[in-house]
Amino acid sequence: MDHISGLPDEILCHILSFCPTKRAALTSVLSTRWRDLIAFVPNLYIDDSAFLHPELRKRERYEILQSFMAFVDSVLALQGDSPIGEFSLKCKTASRDRVDGWICNVLQRGVSDVELLIEDDVDYLLPQEMLVSRTLTKLRLRNARLPGGVEAAFFLPMLKTLVLKEARVYSDKLEMLLPTLPVLEELYIHPLTRRRSRCTVSSASLKELGITVTAEGKSSISKSFSFDTPNLLYLNYCDFMAEDYPKVNLSNVVEVVLNLIASTSQINQIRSSNNNNEVLWYGNVWKLMNGIRNVKKLAVSDSTFQWFPLCCELVNNLEWLRFCCFNPYGCKAMPVILRKCPHLDTLVFQGLSEYWKDKCRDACDCISREDKSRLLMKKIQIKGFRGTNAEMGVLAHFLKYFPCLKEIQIYAGENCTTDIFEHIVKLVNLYNESYQLVVHFLK
Repeated sequence: MDHISGLPDEILCHILSFCPTKRAALTSVLSTRWRDLIAFVPNLYIDDSAFLHPELRKRERYEILQSFMAFVDSVLALQGDSPIGEFSLKCKTASRDRVDGWICNVLQRGVSDVELLIEDDVDYLLPQEMLVSRTLTKLRLRNARLPGGVEAAFFLPMLKTLVLKEARVYSDKLEMLLPTLPVLEELYIHPLTRRRSRCTVSSASLKELGITVTAEGKSSISKSFSFDTPNLLYLNYCDFMAEDYPKVNLSNVVEVVLNLIASTSQINQIRSSNNNNEVLWYGNVWKLMNGIRNVKKLAVSDSTFQWFPLCCELVNNLEWLRFCCFNPYGCKAMPVILRKCPHLDTLVFQGLSEYWKDKCRDACDCISREDKSRLLMKKIQIKGFRGTNAEMGVLAHFLKYFPCLKEIQIYAGENCTTDIFEHIVKLVNLYNESYQLVVHFLK
């Protein structure tokens, strides 16, 4: 007998619980010792592609589809009422009644973690039983729709994680839904469809929040967007810039990913403004930035970076900044950010624009000698580095104007030849006489 077969049933079932269910079931043919172990495996991971092989067009064959559903039926029947921890179902073609039955089966057995990825032409409507489970702690849905009027019957007292992707979630329903999730800590919705001109996300228990907001109808800009999440630590927010942010209770947030898209008129006014007073009409975004004033780690999109320097003084505790910038305005913004965020010690560049070759030199010269002596920049990451003359010029400026710099991480982009690293080493060695610097080349 092999060493694995000699292990206790509990350990063997634990090992099988990490395998896709089809593979775990295949072990039953090894010997009588393995025959019934599938009945006690606490986690089920079911993916119809393992049966239907869509790349071979077997999904269209009726008998293969029937064999897949029969397999799931047999596994659940074999397990009876044994406890179950995780249930993951990924399927594109299956009877809705059968899927409902599978979900209700695991709910009755006290499942705590459910993942449903239903790829269908029409959104899958969740069974009512899932909305009142007292054992669910984690629920991840894709292409699955909540029943209409669900807010009255919805109550998941143990749910801590809710992930909804392409699940047709509306902002007005979300506002009614959150109070029924008293211990929810992680919420991710992509997209959240805004039905009304005003939207509020309110939860005292939330610690992580990720939302991508879209609009229903012609208007993409909302009148107001509010956050009442006092215990939130992480925020990932993608939306068009709202006209107002009347309530922003985010005093404990430490990490933010921000993609706020300004309208064309807003961008034009930003670009033509020489004085901050000229853009006060959309200045309510200051309320949002003031709400995240304690943030330590911030990532901003290219569109956000175009107006971020106007508000960056409000996040002057910032230590880590990642941004995308493929326009000349970011170069002008850099000295503003360095002056107004004195604790900033790490910069992450999502690619370097060709604009930066000359513009960066002009921007760096805008920093006074006194300001340069106070810079705490210790680490720089450059992603998508191609080794162009423009990028090499920017790198030289970093070495010249950041005297506290200790580490540079360079991630090679497409068409980046390895011989460029030799030139970078020579460039760095010119400055290593004045301070010690470590450079990492990564793919």
